[in-house]
Amino acid sequence: MKMDELPTTRLISGLASLATTGVTREDIIRHFTDLLKDSLGIEKATVRDVSDVEGRSAIGGHVLSTRKHFVDNNLSEYSQFPELIGYSNEGYKSYAAVPIMADGHVICILELLSHYENKFTPEALSSMSAAVLLLGFALAYKAESARSNRLAGYFDAVFNSDNPQMLISPNGTLIKVNKAAAKALRVQTGSNLKESLGVEYSSVLSIAAGRSPGALAINIDGVSRTYSAMASRASETLVYLSLQDISEMSSFRNAMQSIDQSSDAVIVFTDVLLNMTGSTENFSKVLGYDRNIMVGKPITDIASGQEKSDFEHSVKNGEKNPRARIDLLTLGGYPIRMRFSSAKALDGYAIMFVKSDAEKYVQDLREGLDDFISNAAEMVIRVSDLGFVTSCNIATESNLGYTRDELSGKDIRSLYKDPTIVDRDMTYARNMGKPDNSYVDIVRKDGELVPGTQSIRLLTDIEGNREYLVVVRELLTKRILVDKESELQRNARDMKKLRMTGELKSQFIYNISHELKSPLTSIKGYAKLLINEEYGTLNEEQKQYLEIISNESDRLMQIIQQVLDSARLEAQKVKLDLKEVDLKMLGDNPSIQALRESATEKGLKFNWKVDYNVPNVLADPSRLIQIFVNLINNSIKFTEKGSIEVHIFNKTRSKIQCDVIDTGIGISEEDQQKLFKKFYQVPTKKGLATQTGAGTGLGLSITRELVKLHGGDISFKSQLGKGTTFWFTLRINPKNVKQKQ
Repeated sequence: MKMDELPTTRLISGLASLATTGVTREDIIRHFTDLLKDSLGIEKATVRDVSDVEGRSAIGGHVLSTRKHFVDNNLSEYSQFPELIGYSNEGYKSYAAVPIMADGHVICILELLSHYENKFTPEALSSMSAAVLLLGFALAYKAESARSNRLAGYFDAVFNSDNPQMLISPNGTLIKVNKAAAKALRVQTGSNLKESLGVEYSSVLSIAAGRSPGALAINIDGVSRTYSAMASRASETLVYLSLQDISEMSSFRNAMQSIDQSSDAVIVFTDVLLNMTGSTENFSKVLGYDRNIMVGKPITDIASGQEKSDFEHSVKNGEKNPRARIDLLTLGGYPIRMRFSSAKALDGYAIMFVKSDAEKYVQDLREGLDDFISNAAEMVIRVSDLGFVTSCNIATESNLGYTRDELSGKDIRSLYKDPTIVDRDMTYARNMGKPDNSYVDIVRKDGELVPGTQSIRLLTDIEGNREYLVVVRELLTKRILVDKESELQRNARDMKKLRMTGELKSQFIYNISHELKSPLTSIKGYAKLLINEEYGTLNEEQKQYLEIISNESDRLMQIIQQVLDSARLEAQKVKLDLKEVDLKMLGDNPSIQALRESATEKGLKFNWKVDYNVPNVLADPSRLIQIFVNLINNSIKFTEKGSIEVHIFNKTRSKIQCDVIDTGIGISEEDQQKLFKKFYQVPTKKGLATQTGAGTGLGLSITRELVKLHGGDISFKSQLGKGTTFWFTLRINPKNVKQKQ
């Protein structure tokens, strides 16, 4: 078929039918490009969105700016744009870029490629112009249809709201109302705004013009309620109105204003963690604290006694208990017995506190505090605001060797090895802090030190007199901790020496192994020269002996290489040379093919299977071959009959898994525990397999370290007498791996 005989009728009829059906935009494009390729006899047709070519493609920018098609029927390395040179390198000879227009704008670009020269003549492009124009209309129709569906979905979602919603015509008729409006406002479609709700249409227009919520008073069944109203124009003739009942909020605001005048009740607002976010204005009047300082702090910070947990539980679980009580400490330090009730707020809780017999409770608490000080097992010392001891308990006398009279009037700082600690904690307590668990050394009367932890609280009586309560818990284990710390330091030094010794050992092994390679290479080279009869003819027995020398040299070289690899891995000197690796092609590597031949010679089936959707991975090809060779070689060594299969598949989106499966002798549970240890070799089971040659026991250890270097994991599963599967994972794009610069 000639280019000027393009069957545009078939293109146009196909596009017209697709545009009005439920197929997607992608289906239309795919159908159009398939028809183009079939009709024109070309290899590639692609429709690209403007966003894909704008600023990224020189040709795309040219077509967008000129709105004309671009043709190059003789692609070569001298073509005008870099993209064309790339297409030429891929074997294409002709290229055309055609703008797809809709409503006077370029919405897509059609790219055509052919392996033949002079494929896109003016006649051919002219013959397909009608089909391209229709494609633009079809894509624009689909876009407009999708936009309409989204708009309809938006209004459906809005009208499913729990708030009353409605559409209103200019004459005040309710064109559409949702279920919430019908239920709460007693209106229905066709009702009149003024007659049903007592609201003027002009009031709604005023709110829409202001673009901010307004308030509407609506009379429902003889009861007036206040609604927050949000209005906007849905079209030239319709206004959308959304309402939210705020009647209770108005009542709550009035109640708040009443509480602000009270000195016996206060409302506190908190977040879900009971951190204070706000309060009524009288917060300072009731409790004495500046509420701005308390914002952000837990309300339980000013709670006293053992009732904190019950209080938190009651608030967070919404328990209604009219007898609930808690003690709140005033700024003066004395507690006030408060009743409380709470309610869940928008983003936390609202808690109301009401005073309950504060004075009597303070007296009872003071007496209880004195009893606690006298009978406490810890050292408790009362200190005046100026820092002098006023009294202490029996535990203080027995621990420090002073009598109560000797301590009375003594400067509290004289009892500390480091007086700055008590100065710091008393200052913190004076600023409403709660210093706890400070490590201190208290000086006994005889000069010995008593280690302990210290807590300090500031107390203020009703008259405003301040004093400090110092509680010191003797810490008998502090010296033990110091000794343990010294022991840990010694152990750290010993570990450092051991690490240095290990590094020297690894370096020695690396150096000596490297030195062994040179003479061994010479031995192998001369043996090969003799085998090849470079220095004279040999008899069969001589050749046999030389073959043994050569083979043993190869085995010794392999052992040295494994020792070198192990030493370099231990010294963290191995760097990966990351490249893109095609795992399907990896099966054709000479090392893998040599293993295939070894398996075949032993009568084993060998299969290299890679799933079709496995992508290329970023890895070190030589190290990857080393991993496979170690695992496959072990499978061949311990398998007498059956098969060996390598299966590579996608494990997750970012990982692939490689399985090496054999039908060999399996591994016992005892051997499984030691398999990856250095120098460990699985003992040969009598009658199950014959192991030729002796290895180093380093292969699996090296394999595991190489897998870890690639950011993967390795493991196995085995059943004695039935076979073993070794598997390891690789990241498709590994991160944080050591690689060569």
